[in-house]
Amino acid sequence: MKKILAKLPVSLSALLLIAVLFFSTFAYADDNITVTLTSDDNFSSLTVTSSVGTYNNKATFKPEEVGSVITLSAAVNEGYQFINWTYPDGTVLSNSAVCNIYVPSASMVFTAHAEKIPDPTPTPTPTPMPSPSPTSTPTPSPAPTSAPVMPALSDIHATPITYGQTLGNSTVTGKAIANGSEISGTFAFSDPNGKPTVSDSDSSQFSVVFTPNDTSKYKSALGTTTIHVNKADSSISFSPATGSISVYYPNKMKF
Repeated sequence: MKKILAKLPVSLSALLLIAVLFFSTFAYADDNITVTLTSDDNFSSLTVTSSVGTYNNKATFKPEEVGSVITLSAAVNEGYQFINWTYPDGTVLSNSAVCNIYVPSASMVFTAHAEKIPDPTPTPTPTPMPSPSPTSTPTPSPAPTSAPVMPALSDIHATPITYGQTLGNSTVTGKAIANGSEISGTFAFSDPNGKPTVSDSDSSQFSVVFTPNDTSKYKSALGTTTIHVNKADSSISFSPATGSISVYYPNKMKF
């Protein structure tokens, strides 16, 4: 291209023609998104269910389906009990064998975990009791610990990024409400490596995960939010000595 430009006469019409060629509109097709389920040998089936149907172990979605709800289901083998679903980095997604998530913005693998149900402890043979003695007042048993609560998420917002940056460059905030009160924790994008395009700005929904500070009382929860994507700068420079034009534009920018 530089050899062709060097041979062109330096004139206003040539400059305009070159500018039009470089700034013609182009777009890159987004790849489909694959959700893959894995586990050890303790499961009989792993399925992904969407509005279209149910798929074993793997399902593929189009970019426009990002943010739609899908269901992950795991069936354990006899003699085992389900533990949890986890993200690729080991973070717990859900403690339920059947859970709803949003289609991520990039392909992702979720892993199901199970453990063997322990054998029951044999009942010992009772020992003959001696003559009864005065009984003492029994000590009250402690109140049972309640199961962790799933908080409700609202007012989720993300700080803007510039095209080419990942979702991890944005700070996510929001509110998590459980038992009528706001609880503390952190918000982050489920896929921090995702790179939104300018066309996604303020329109596409991206999955957000809330991690409570007190995981003994509260569960992690999923939500969605949009993000503003600023356009990246582009530039044109002209060298009178060589009669050449240099154009810089970010990869995959849409003009």
